[in-house]
Amino acid sequence: MNLLVRFIVVAAAVAFIVIAGSGTHADPAKPTDKSVVQSDPHGDAKAVGSAGCSGSNCHGGAPSDKPADMWKSSYTAFMGHDKHTQAWDVLNNDRSKEIVKSWSHGTQKDATHVWQCLACHSNPTLAMADNATPAVRQLQSEGVSCESCHGNASKYLHAHTGWLQSGESRLGMTGLNSIDTRAHTCAGCHVGAPADPVLGLPLRDVTHDMIAAGHPRLNYEFASYSRLMPPHWWERDRRKNDADHAKNVQEWSWSIGQHASAIAHLRLLDSRLNSASAERWPEFAEYNCYACHHDLQPASWRRELPKLTPGSLIWNRPGIRSAAGPLSAELDAVENALAKSLTTKDSSPHKAVVKAVRQFAAGQSSPAAAFLNLTDAEWQNLDWDQAARVYAAGVAMAQSKLNNPEVVAAIESLHCQLKFTNGIDSPAKYTPAKTRDKLREFIKMVR
Repeated sequence: MNLLVRFIVVAAAVAFIVIAGSGTHADPAKPTDKSVVQSDPHGDAKAVGSAGCSGSNCHGGAPSDKPADMWKSSYTAFMGHDKHTQAWDVLNNDRSKEIVKSWSHGTQKDATHVWQCLACHSNPTLAMADNATPAVRQLQSEGVSCESCHGNASKYLHAHTGWLQSGESRLGMTGLNSIDTRAHTCAGCHVGAPADPVLGLPLRDVTHDMIAAGHPRLNYEFASYSRLMPPHWWERDRRKNDADHAKNVQEWSWSIGQHASAIAHLRLLDSRLNSASAERWPEFAEYNCYACHHDLQPASWRRELPKLTPGSLIWNRPGIRSAAGPLSAELDAVENALAKSLTTKDSSPHKAVVKAVRQFAAGQSSPAAAFLNLTDAEWQNLDWDQAARVYAAGVAMAQSKLNNPEVVAAIESLHCQLKFTNGIDSPAKYTPAKTRDKLREFIKMVR
């Protein structure tokens, strides 16, 4: 497959990640004990910065064609090609300034001093913008760098540079060799997460107020995002004598990502329900955007879907809606409890959410195909979000079949049907019946 086709396939897999939302604004909360914590409340590992990683004898060497030598140039590859390096810089552009000004009602003008922004646009343990020293500001300006994902290095750095791998995790290094650990780590920002005082992590939550101010809504899919970023590591299973992963690693990345995202989504939901601002429930970021945000035309794809009543609050539940899918009963219980809480004052979905989190945490990821046993009725009810998720699953399953022109053509055709029209931040041209039929054929093709 030539590079152009491969680029189109990869880009198509993530084209449905978009901006949406509008609504009322709330004054941004000042950092409090509940919403943000000191970087290391128990005197644990401190951030030291990525300069030590960049040495030519460490991770800053020249790129190599040998997979086993990728670690020698991982910093070089990351800094040269990974979009996470732009996380801090983007806070300084005009759009970010307008977002934070609108969100704060004009009280904030510099996103680099807003802890809610720093929580994901820099090392999250350094999100205290109000009292940051020059040294901390320098570390923050590295954006999402090595320690943002691998953990603050002051304690494990000696073990790491001395190849004492058995001691790294005990000293605070996050082992991202595991796809599961990587998916959970990424979800902390790309889905959101409650504050974690033990790890020194602040609340990470893109609310509807932020979306209304112009922040892109979070529509995360781990496998697609991973394919967009050139890896600065050798993707291998270290439990099997360094053998390459099986050909279906992309499919497993998708299913592991679904599992991790569901846990993150549910934990954030529980945090939203229990937060000091719960009196402002419902948090509209939890719900289907396009039930409310749509073109004012009598003929609309929303009217073709029996269960999507325009203007109704429909929970944008994680994953693909399928009765046969893994742990669907638990998600149904959460959805029903959320619906009840909107009409019954004393009803709380908390117990259903906690039970679902427990069940997901105790379970394991299932193959992608297990999520795709949709009934005819479920195919009939595919809204845009659900169709995009089925498409992403199919693209992940298709990665080992990209030498088949029919598979590539199907990916590109579905991409055209799901993408937004230029200048319109909603799927105004989405046609459920046409897309549904092509999706079903595509899934059959790649299973």
